[in-house]
Amino acid sequence: MIEDLRIPVPSFSEQQSIASILDKFETLTHSITEGLPLAIQQSQKRYEYYRELLLNFPGRE
Repeated sequence: MIEDLRIPVPSFSEQQSIASILDKFETLTHSITEGLPLAIQQSQKRYEYYRELLLNFPGRE
């Protein structure tokens, strides 16, 4: 029964093409997961910097 199932296997060049696409996808997702937290952290630091400038102007006591 299960032995009678035929599962098509793509050609080697097609397998290489699929692997290349998956590698690019993996690189992109890795870049996003690594880069996004850093971008968020940098934005928070900029926000804190400008908030301090606005709230701590000279003569305010």
